[in-house]
Order: sequence, then structure tokens, then C-alpha cells
Amino acid sequence: MATVETAKTQYVVASGCKYAYRHLGPALEKSTPIVFLQHFRGTIDHWDPSLINLIATEYPVILIDNAGVGHSEGVVPDTVAAMARNIEAVLEALKLREIYLYGFSLGGMVAQQVTLDTLSSGLVKKAMFVGTSPGEGPTTPAGTLELPSDVSGLQANSGAPEPKMENMRKLFFYDSTTSSAAAEKWWERIHRRSKETSGEARAPYLPIGMNVLNMVKAGRSWDAGEGVLDRLHEINIPVFIGNGHKDFMLPTSRSWLMNRELPNSMLIIYPDSGHGAGFQHAELHARHILSFLKDGIP
Repeated sequence: MATVETAKTQYVVASGCKYAYRHLGPALEKSTPIVFLQHFRGTIDHWDPSLINLIATEYPVILIDNAGVGHSEGVVPDTVAAMARNIEAVLEALKLREIYLYGFSLGGMVAQQVTLDTLSSGLVKKAMFVGTSPGEGPTTPAGTLELPSDVSGLQANSGAPEPKMENMRKLFFYDSTTSSAAAEKWWERIHRRSKETSGEARAPYLPIGMNVLNMVKAGRSWDAGEGVLDRLHEINIPVFIGNGHKDFMLPTSRSWLMNRELPNSMLIIYPDSGHGAGFQHAELHARHILSFLKDGIP
């Protein structure tokens, strides 16, 4: 079976753009595939093998680079809505009529929009929104980035020219000894895929430039009013929401808010963890996802 470390990159042309994707796990006709959408600046080379490989033992997995990211061509859109349309075009080109959809961070915003865009077709059967936000509204709970040092730290680490482990530790993990140790193990895992294991060159985090600026604009616009907070009640499919107990990037209160607004959702908050709780607790998170897909509960 192909793994995160070994799966070959495939390509599909959708709406005039060449997109990169990888298929892991069983054949697509064996079961409903799980489509994974990645975080800010992340590519299909940055998925955690401990999370993805375990899920791929039971379900087909599709990893996609959106336009302008990683191995895909094109330009990064400057709205989440346009990013979602790209993914919808890729899924149509791949002739996928039913999927489970997992989105992390920025990918979770895109996943929410894709789910809403395709409600009438029933494309998304179950959704997983992890470490993400539906945008803000007049009654949105206060966030956790209250100190100027928090805001500047977020900007400095997320905007590092070439993110290193220490940047990502600050962004994705909690400020504790155990979480910091987990960050080092995660960093090693996401670099297991290499030219030696896959025969393919590895993509870096999205380089600083116009594509990153477009991502920043999309995320800020989403939080400032383009999000879907007031439409979450329309999503009646089962939804899994996950986050760490103190998310440094997208406040954990946003996950509670989604759980309140989504009519058929469940929420798991992982201990001693932050934005990247699904990576820190990768195997546990994978088991929760598998149980949710099979039974609707972890």
C-alpha cells in the first residue's frame, strides 16, 4: 500500500489548471474516499504519516495541493471561496461523487465552504473541521491572542522565510515540555518523505511572495466577514470538530462556536496541545476519525 512516504504524485487538469494530488490506501471503488485539505503554506508533502497512513489502512485517501501550492500550478486565490471552487473543480475532474472531507486550519475554512457549496449534490457525506474557524460574527467569543507579543509572535513565525521546527512548534504546539517534545517528533515524521523514499523532489512550504500574501488576504477576509458562521446551521451532515485546548493560531473558542452552530456535530478538545493537536495526538486523532466515519462517535 502506498504511504505518505512513498505515494506517487498524480496530476489532473481542472478549469485550465494542473493540480497535484496523491491517492493512498484502498482503491477508490472500495469505499468513500477521504479528501484532505492542508494548512496555511503547507503542501501534500507536509501531512503527518502517523495520521494519514493509519487512516489509509481503512479508507482511500486523497491529498490535494490547491492552485499555486506545492506541486500544483496556477496562482493562489485571494479568497477562501475561490480556493473552494478550485477543490470542487478537482473533485469533479476526478469524477468523485461522494467524499468525506477533512480540512485543517485554512484547509478547514475551505472545507466548510466546499461543504456548503455542494449541499444540493450531496457530495460531502461527512466532514471533519480541525483547528479552524467559521469566521467572526457580532457574538463571536473573544479570541486568545490578547497580548501584542502574541500577535507579533504569530506574524513572525507564520511569515518566516523558510519555516523551521521552532517556528512551527510555536504555531502548532502548546507551551509545555510534553507538547514541545511532541513537536520535535512530528517535525521528524513530516520529513520522512524524501526523494529517497518516493523518487520525487519534496516541495517546500509555500515561499514568501504574492501567493502567501493572497493566502493571508483570504484568511483575514474570511474572519472579517466572508466566513460562513451564519450558514453553519445549513450543514446537516455529521461533522467532527477537533482542536487543542489552547490554539495559538485560530482560538479554540472558534471550535466551540462551530459545535454550537452545527446541528449534527461533535467536538473533541485534546489536552496539553494547541493548533496542531491532530498531529501531536496523531494516532489517537486517527482512531477518533475512523470511529467517527464508521459509527458517528469516537
